[in-house]
Amino acid sequence: MDAKLVEAFHHTLEDRRRDLLTGVRAHLLNGELAAEERERLEVRDIGDDSVLDLAESLVLARDLREAQALRAVNLALERIRAGTYGICVDCGEEIPVARLQVEPEAERCVACQQRWEALQEQTEASL
Repeated sequence: MDAKLVEAFHHTLEDRRRDLLTGVRAHLLNGELAAEERERLEVRDIGDDSVLDLAESLVLARDLREAQALRAVNLALERIRAGTYGICVDCGEEIPVARLQVEPEAERCVACQQRWEALQEQTEASL
């Protein structure tokens, strides 16, 4: 892949990393404040508790997605440093630039990603 193109992806990934870290920090701060607020209110109503539990579950799911996105960006930046960015980790073929423009942290070509996702679905279904 052209060095200028790799550099452009590097900047895109660094920007994405910075945005994710900013969001994670904000969510952590908000989470700490929400926990303090919940303790202060000492919610006793079962309905209120269930709503708060649902809200906490949604926050945890969002935090997990953000953590996974941050991990993917960090791995892509590592591949840039290693000189393997844009190469599919499964088949070793070059990932099309169009795919990287849509998902700069992609580590697999479309065909390998589809196989990987199908395998993940089978694994989850068997659990």
